[in-house]
Amino acid sequence: MGSSGINAEYMGSSGINAEYMGSSGINAEYMGSSGINAEYMGLRDENAPKRPLSSYMMWSQSARDQLAKEVGNDLEGRDKSVAIMKLAGVKWGEMSDGDKEKWETKSAKAKKKYTKAMDAYKQTDEYAEFQKLKVKHNNKSALKAVAEPEGKPKRPASGYMRFMQKERSKIVSDGFEGISAIGKEAGRRWGALSDAKKDKFQQAYRDEMEDYNKDIEEWKATDEYAEYQDELKAVRQKIKKDAKRRRSEEASSEESVERPKKRAKTSKSRSRSKSKGKGKSKLKKAKGKRSRSRSKSGKGKRKK
Repeated sequence: MGSSGINAEYMGSSGINAEYMGSSGINAEYMGSSGINAEYMGLRDENAPKRPLSSYMMWSQSARDQLAKEVGNDLEGRDKSVAIMKLAGVKWGEMSDGDKEKWETKSAKAKKKYTKAMDAYKQTDEYAEFQKLKVKHNNKSALKAVAEPEGKPKRPASGYMRFMQKERSKIVSDGFEGISAIGKEAGRRWGALSDAKKDKFQQAYRDEMEDYNKDIEEWKATDEYAEYQDELKAVRQKIKKDAKRRRSEEASSEESVERPKKRAKTSKSRSRSKSKGKGKSKLKKAKGKRSRSRSKSGKGKRKK
């Protein structure tokens, strides 16, 4: 961490790594049309309270227009955005602790509010449902993380992907930029093709699939395939173990909620029984004293 509290290796002088950020501050290579790539970013709970911004991000957003003026109009698009982010990082690093305190206080208040809202949200059915989806997603990701052996035959590209590979350079030359825009235009052009033209790409796919199916069956008889299956089996066993642990934790948490009520009742009954016992013991002691005093007085009368 540098003096500004930002890791320079990953964030650069601007506090944000320009290599991974596009003109909008988001790298299109890793982000889908929804703005989030599930494979890299995980699921997103749309019902959850919005996570607050850091003090740096709060300040940079408020100062963006001023930073843009200082950068000037010589740069455009992504280059200008990168220049703005770099300048923001420099100014934030040079800012005194006193000036930063205002934004840190705002961020701390927002975080406190978020924590309170999140605690309330965790009691809802929406949160419980999302947790189930998250577990399924994480399980799939864990299985995908097992690297496929190098010797595994590669599945041939589909008819559409063959068309896409052929048409991509033309789409780019026609002025379409970015994965999302290129993908949409490719889909539109594919949809406009006649069935006869589509069949040329589909037939090439079908021909290669016949060879692929033969190759994959031969590969399944190899030691490499057996080792791959063992790795997958180990991951599946871990998934089952984790599921069992979660069920056990849920059951114990439910029991802990019920137990205090039962203990409260028993403690009351015990206190009552103790008070009754104490009362009885006191009465017994009092009777004993009385009987002893009477016996003493009786002895005195006999001597007379």
